[in-house]
Amino acid sequence: MNINFEEFVFRNDDDLEIINDANWIITTRKHDLALMTEGEKTIIHILRLVGEVGNGGFEQYFYNTQGQFLPETLDALERINDSNVKSLFQKAVICFNSDKVETLKEEEWYKLDKQFYNYDMYLYKLMVKYIRDNIEQFV
Repeated sequence: MNINFEEFVFRNDDDLEIINDANWIITTRKHDLALMTEGEKTIIHILRLVGEVGNGGFEQYFYNTQGQFLPETLDALERINDSNVKSLFQKAVICFNSDKVETLKEEEWYKLDKQFYNYDMYLYKLMVKYIRDNIEQFV
């Protein structure tokens, strides 16, 4: 039986599966952020953060993004009603924008990384709730 994304989201209780499917649908349909809805951008910005930090910490996030999309990522965390990761991210951004030498930045980011890793599944739950509450932006 073929079901659409909306049915899939409301029938499925596996947050990771829903987010993976949402990511696939968004990135295969629209390759340009300018073409995405606010909801789609929200998920993409948070997944970029989760992917980069999860793979190599905040150091990798800032190295790979060069600080691009910082305000958008903060806004995305706000839109999903997150305060925990947003607080960590704000601290990481302050460090990124500081005049500290790289080794001190890396030490600070490492401490933030360890805290961030506790929030992966929490972020997936918030993103799924956001998708369900704003499903019209994803179908």
